[in-house]
Amino acid sequence: MKNLQPLQLPAIRGQFGDWVYYSCIMPMREVASRVQYADELHSNKMLSEWIQRELKDSRSKDIAAYLVREDERFFNSLVIAVYGGKPKWVPLRLSLAAKGSKNLVAPEVADDTLGVLDLAGDENLFAVDGQHRLSGMKELVLELGKSKKTGAKTDLSSIYEPILCDTISVLFVAHTKEHIERTRRLFTTLNKTAAPVSKKERIALDENDAMAIVARRLVEN
Repeated sequence: MKNLQPLQLPAIRGQFGDWVYYSCIMPMREVASRVQYADELHSNKMLSEWIQRELKDSRSKDIAAYLVREDERFFNSLVIAVYGGKPKWVPLRLSLAAKGSKNLVAPEVADDTLGVLDLAGDENLFAVDGQHRLSGMKELVLELGKSKKTGAKTDLSSIYEPILCDTISVLFVAHTKEHIERTRRLFTTLNKTAAPVSKKERIALDENDAMAIVARRLVEN
């Protein structure tokens, strides 16, 4: 990956099992430009290219359209693996007294939990979970670039720029070439074991599907 500008992200450091992770918020444009697909997990190059082609050709335009269409847009956290470079964790000490909260005492655990994740710009980042969401964000950046290059009549900048400034939640985990099986296992856990929403639940809750809305009204009224 080409070197990018350094980026400092507010972060919470946590541990789940033997995984240490960093929960951050990150501008959508930065995610689209810095994060790649998880081709590093696939030793077979043909398989890697096939998976990326499926990602780019299947849902990226649908997700990009969702981002543009919905003011109530929302993504759950992307899980991003980091390898290479020299990312730094800078813990911060929490002072509640400075804000007039004299009766509150900052818990000691906060000193090791709250901080800043300092990315130098030379790290390799790839999505372990959230590749389709990533493809939708990249599609927005691609469409915006094309419109600027061709001088399209419709000014997409006024529509797309605010969306790309949205901050989304990301979870960073460490990845090394020597432990690729460990990261691959995490990829499988996140993408295979998650239970999909049932058809019954979609009918009961979906506010965008006209048929689901009609079905609920028929039952209720």
